[in-house]
Amino acid sequence: MGGVPGRAALAALALLLAAGPVAAERVTERARGAAPIWEEGEIPAELGPEARGPAPKRALRAAIAEAVAQATRNFVEQEDPYLDPEAAVEALGDRLAYAARYRVVQDLGRVATPPGSDTEVEYALIIEAQVDMDRVRRRLAAADLLLFGAPPPPTEQQVLLLEGEFSYASFVRIRQALGELGVEIGPQAFQRGRVRLEVDAPRPPRELVAALRGQVGPGLWLDAAGEDAEGYRVKVVERIDPAAEEALPAAP
Repeated sequence: MGGVPGRAALAALALLLAAGPVAAERVTERARGAAPIWEEGEIPAELGPEARGPAPKRALRAAIAEAVAQATRNFVEQEDPYLDPEAAVEALGDRLAYAARYRVVQDLGRVATPPGSDTEVEYALIIEAQVDMDRVRRRLAAADLLLFGAPPPPTEQQVLLLEGEFSYASFVRIRQALGELGVEIGPQAFQRGRVRLEVDAPRPPRELVAALRGQVGPGLWLDAAGEDAEGYRVKVVERIDPAAEEALPAAP
């Protein structure tokens, strides 16, 4: 029988996966992985180079791939019952890319294979893997497999206080720009020199005002004036277009 290297391969792959990106949403799956241990010269010619590596490393990869597959099947059953779970798993490609972290729960080592297997012995282990479901969801949405697509980004309730001497037309432009930025507008209260808006926005107030400044177009200037107990204050200034300003008659 061919010799099985020590667990250095497992440690090397652990470092590789631990360096992966941190996901906003993870689920933990437990899975078993196994890799056949071939006799010298008996590896089938049709198998690729991945079948010739160290058995512990191959078993670990198989376990991680199975954990990702399980998480994907569960996700599909809950989110899109019309999608074939196996088609979703196939669409992921390299499943190891979706594992954020893992730990070996039980290293079973060399064990006998089930009847009918190509080899008599395999290397097996059981792991727990944290699967990056945000990345899974994005991949399935990009492949046009999800009926409902990717979920909208989370929002937070805010109160914007638009302050200054500006026209109703300028307010309409601001409101339209907010909608274009994915902001849901709630109750509105109008006072002289101020409009109070309750909104659900996908970004913090300061970032929202910065994005809004670029969205409203020329003729309006928005300045983040800070937050107080009433809400986030935004100074609105109507500015004359430079071309129109040049056309104005000179002051006497």
